[in-house]
Amino acid sequence: MDETAITMRGVRAGYGATTVLHDITARVPRARVTALVGHNGSGKSTLLGVLAGALAPTAGTVERSGDRRPALVLQHTDVPAAMPMTVRDAVAMGRWADRGWWRPLTRGDRAVIADCMDRVGVAGLARRQLGELSGGQYQRVLIAQGLAQRSDLLLLDEPGAGLDRESRRRILGIFDDLVADGVTIVHATHDADAAERADHRLPLKEGRLLAGEPALERAQR
Repeated sequence: MDETAITMRGVRAGYGATTVLHDITARVPRARVTALVGHNGSGKSTLLGVLAGALAPTAGTVERSGDRRPALVLQHTDVPAAMPMTVRDAVAMGRWADRGWWRPLTRGDRAVIADCMDRVGVAGLARRQLGELSGGQYQRVLIAQGLAQRSDLLLLDEPGAGLDRESRRRILGIFDDLVADGVTIVHATHDADAAERADHRLPLKEGRLLAGEPALERAQR
């Protein structure tokens, strides 16, 4: 089995006439946690957009293994926490990628939704309104929504931003469990603890890759 989930070669990308990413060449290992590390403005979110296919590179190539579309989880989603919606309904939105919003959920869809809520520890909150959740609970719901797309590549933009230390620790624990199930995770972070815990790191500064990691530290231990 190919051990690489994504290969980037000479990727450049930006918005309009502004180039944000400059000649990014790197790989993302399969079924591992990769952290995109850098300060605000370093290009982490732009790179996630490229990996998700939401932003086309202006040069270079991005090759993804597998035939499932990546699942992108943003800090600010189309489901504001104040919207009158239950946790189950929010996670169910993840099935729209396959079925569209207009089609009724099948028994299989409901099983997927229940499984995803269980995997991130929000099954007991299924009937709660989003506005009643803590920041950590809400972020776990967004992760479950991403998982409901049934992708083996999960991309997250600053999943621990604004959360307390315990909530951040729990999300990193969820990452470990998902990787054990074969999910590849790429998350942007400027949190040193989250970066250190990752299997692989891609450090960015002003849209340039400072240094790739030639090996997976944990895999080789």
